Amino acid sequence: MDVQASQSIARGGIAFRVDAGPRIGLGHFMRCATLALQCSEQGSPVLIAGYGFPESLSVSLQQAGITVVCWQQSAVPNTALAPAAYFHSHWLPTSETQDAQQFEAELAAWEHNVEWIVVDHYALAKPWEKILARHSRVMAIDDLADRPHSASVLLDQTFQRCIADYKGLLNATCRPLLGTQYALLREEFIRAHHTAIASPNVRAIEPSLLISMGGADSDNVSGKLLTMLEKYSERTLHITVIVGAVNAHKQELAKQAEGIRNHQVSIVDHVENISGFLLSNSIAIGAPGGSSWERCACGIPTLLVTLAENQKTIAKQLVGNGCALSLGPAESLTAELLHQQLTRVFSHPDVYQSLKENSLRLCDAHGTRRVFQELFPAQTTSGDCLYLRKITEADIQQLFVWQNLPETRRYARNPAAPSWSEHQMWMKKKLAQPFNYFYRIDVEHDPAGMIRLDRLANGGYEISIFVAPEFYQRGVAITAIRAVQQLHREITIYATVKPENIASQRLFEKAKFKRLASDQFIWRSQQ
Repeated sequence: MDVQASQSIARGGIAFRVDAGPRIGLGHFMRCATLALQCSEQGSPVLIAGYGFPESLSVSLQQAGITVVCWQQSAVPNTALAPAAYFHSHWLPTSETQDAQQFEAELAAWEHNVEWIVVDHYALAKPWEKILARHSRVMAIDDLADRPHSASVLLDQTFQRCIADYKGLLNATCRPLLGTQYALLREEFIRAHHTAIASPNVRAIEPSLLISMGGADSDNVSGKLLTMLEKYSERTLHITVIVGAVNAHKQELAKQAEGIRNHQVSIVDHVENISGFLLSNSIAIGAPGGSSWERCACGIPTLLVTLAENQKTIAKQLVGNGCALSLGPAESLTAELLHQQLTRVFSHPDVYQSLKENSLRLCDAHGTRRVFQELFPAQTTSGDCLYLRKITEADIQQLFVWQNLPETRRYARNPAAPSWSEHQMWMKKKLAQPFNYFYRIDVEHDPAGMIRLDRLANGGYEISIFVAPEFYQRGVAITAIRAVQQLHREITIYATVKPENIASQRLFEKAKFKRLASDQFIWRSQQ
C-alpha cells in the first residue's frame, strides 16, 4: 500500500477480549480477528485474550504477528460466584469483575502501551468496561442492545440498527457506529464485492448450493438440510457444505454425504477463502448472523435458517428488504418449504437477480477499514482528527449551503448555483445510486466538506471534493483524499480538474495522482 495514502497510523496497541466455543460459536472471535488483522497490517501491536479459541485459528493469528492468549476455564461455575446480571451471564466462567482483573493482568504482562481495548462478549458490559477504562479507551461490540455500556465507542453492525435501540444504555459521550456500513468483514470480501458488482445479469442459474451454518452448528442443521435435499428431485445439485473449526459433526456429515447418490455433495473443512465459495455458488443456505453480511457483500441469494432468538429480527429485515428468503427456525424446518424456495430461485432469474442486487446494496464490505479509521483517524496538518461519514438525507440542507458558496462554484463543471428543488433532486438521485461512495468530511466531529467517488463504466471511480471555507488552510482536503485512498485502496480513482484551478491540480499531485492530460489525473489501485 502507498505509504502516502495511509494517514490513519496506529499509535499504540489494541487489545481484544472475546470468547469462542461450541456454545458461543465462532462469530464473535472471527469478527474480532478480522479487525485485529486490519490493525496489525496497519502497524498496531495486537493482543487477543479469552476462552475456547480453536488452535488452527490461533496459530494463523500468531503467524500474522498477533499475541494470542487462550485461557483455561475454571471448574467453578460463575453462578457460585455472583448472581447473573445479564441474560448471557452464564457464558462467563467467572464473575465480571474477576474477568476484568484477569484481562488487566494480561495487559500488565504485555510489552506494549494500549490505545484501545475492544470487548465482544454478551456477558460483559458497563462494570467490566469501567474497570478497563483505567488503562485506555474501550470499544464495545454488541448486537443485542440488552445491557448498559460505558465504552467510548459502541459498534453494532446490525442492519438498520438505530441509536434509539440503546436508549438509556450508553454514556452521553459514547460514539455509536451502527449498521452494516461497519460490518467487520475480511479484505477478501472487498474484492469479492467489486467482482459481484461487475458480473453480468444472470440468464441461466447453475444448480450449485452452498450450506454454511456457522463455526459450531451444534445442532447439526447441516445434516438435517442434507437429509431434506436428498429428496429434492427437480434438478441435480452441486452441494458444498462448509464445516467450521469447532463443528463436532464433521465425520457424521462426511459419512452422510457419501450416501447421497442423486446430488454431488462436498464437505469442506475450515475454509479460509469463503468469499470464493460464495462467488462460485448460485444459492447459499445460512443463518441470519454475522455471516449474513459476507453473503450480502458477495451478492449471493440466501435461504435463511434461524438458529437463535436474537437472529429473528435480522432474518425479518433481510427478507423484508428483498435480500433473502426464509426457511424459518431450525427446529421447524420442512423439506416442503426448502424445496419450494429452491425452485423459486432456480427457476426464476428475475427473482435471483433481485435478491442479488438488493444484497449488494446492503453491504459494501468496507466496514473493517471504516472501524479502523474511527479508532485511528487521520490527522490534518493542524493536528485535528478527520473522519469520513456516509452522507444521508439529513445532510441535504448542509450540502445545499456549501454548493451555493461562490468558492464552491468557482471551478465547478456547472458554475451556476442549483436551486433548492434541483439540489434535492440531485441529492436523492445520488443517494439512491448503490455503488458510489458519498462522504461528509468531519473535522473533530464538525462538518467540514464533502468527498464523493462515482463509479465509471470502466470500473474506476471519479472523485469530487470541496471543503467549507472556514476550514481552508488546515490541510483538510489533502487529508480527506488520503483517507479515501486508504479506505478504498483497491480501486482506481480519476480526477477532472480545470487547468486554471492551479491549487486543486497541485492538491492531486501531492496526493500522488498522475497527470493524464491538462485536466485529467489518475490514482491507480494499490492492490
